[in-house]
Amino acid sequence: MLSGSSYEGKKEPLGTYFIDPVLPNASKIHEGKEMAEVGRILTDIAGGYVADLPSDKDLQNPEVGPLIERYRKGVAKIPTKNRISMLRLIEKMVMESADTISDIHGGGSAAAHRITILRESDLEYKKRCAKRLAGIE
Repeated sequence: MLSGSSYEGKKEPLGTYFIDPVLPNASKIHEGKEMAEVGRILTDIAGGYVADLPSDKDLQNPEVGPLIERYRKGVAKIPTKNRISMLRLIEKMVMESADTISDIHGGGSAAAHRITILRESDLEYKKRCAKRLAGIE
């Protein structure tokens, strides 16, 4: 979205360019919501397994390892270790990622992004466009 905001930017009187601030702020609001939703869906699909995964030490333990292998087995042709590794990836993405926080609050709160969008948008122009598209004079 940054390239779009650069493209829509304007040349300032001193010759510098200023990006269109509406596009990145709108993108940020959308990204924060959608990435959190992806984490929720991943957690839902993975179920409770993500919360209580055995450690590598557990898997290597001669007493516990075979039990984990037996009770955590899914599809016969997929190694249990691969299944646990995929669940571990989900765990890292959802529970331990700083991206989860920065996707929601990086660059400011969603409220600050909405204020920027409203402040920088030409609402009267957008109303005229909407009326024109709807066939209203």
